[in-house]
Amino acid sequence: MIRQRIKVFMLLMMICQIVIAKPANVDNELKVSVRMRESGYTMGDYIKMHVEIPTQNKLSIDPESLPLIGRVKPWLDLQDLKVDTQQDKLSLDVTWQIFATVEIAQALKTPQLLLKTLDNPKQNITIPAQIFYYSPVLPYPLGEVKRHQNIPPPTFDMQTPLAIVGICLAMATILCGVLLWIKDLIPWLPHQPGPMTILARQLKKLDNETMQYDQLLKVHHALNSTAKQSLYPNTLDILFKKAPYLKNERDAIHQFFNDSWSIIYESPSQTHPITVVQTLGWVNRGAVTERIFRNRSKAKAVHKRT
Repeated sequence: MIRQRIKVFMLLMMICQIVIAKPANVDNELKVSVRMRESGYTMGDYIKMHVEIPTQNKLSIDPESLPLIGRVKPWLDLQDLKVDTQQDKLSLDVTWQIFATVEIAQALKTPQLLLKTLDNPKQNITIPAQIFYYSPVLPYPLGEVKRHQNIPPPTFDMQTPLAIVGICLAMATILCGVLLWIKDLIPWLPHQPGPMTILARQLKKLDNETMQYDQLLKVHHALNSTAKQSLYPNTLDILFKKAPYLKNERDAIHQFFNDSWSIIYESPSQTHPITVVQTLGWVNRGAVTERIFRNRSKAKAVHKRT
């Protein structure tokens, strides 16, 4: 019985505490007073906002809870924030700057600030958002305005750069080819070719197996140009004195000269035909040695000049 009365008594005490107790709301204990101009703002103007919070004791604001100087919104910056703590009040001077523009006057709001104290117990101080009226930079026209469509962004020209690159590449290729040709570094396109080189290029174009009369004359003409005089069977050795690079082909040239001389001037029926392949063999070798000899002669001439 006594235990039941004790339990009932304790239950009544708990109910009384719940009814009597009132949750503490520290935000409502501090009254926030805000003063600022509500209208007359345009792009680039500063908004001066002064905040006063009456307190019974001196409060210490947590620095971590203060907003950072700089961009707050795409159209609003926080330029300056000063905190003045006194014994009976807490003052804040906030400076905002606007960077947007509007066509007609609009009502905007400053951001809400939430500050915290370092005192025990800690308190939260809420500075509510303040409404202000923002005016356009230019006056809005009274009549109807016909708006133009937005200009599309300029397209990137791809054809012109590619054409320039192609032209530059083609010119560079041509210049490189000309330089290689002048340096005589292209075997199939020699620079200032000699008689043997020209003869080799002519014989390569032939499609017959045996040398014809006019083709034999071309070979004799090339040998005469190399020796710089007309050659005969008894004066053929002059060719090797004027063109020592053909000494390795002496036997082949003698054999060709005797056979072709018989075909042209003596008895063509009693002479074996001369094949193009046989002639082209020693002519190609003579053309290679001719190019080497001429290049070395040019190099020696340049060296003597320098």
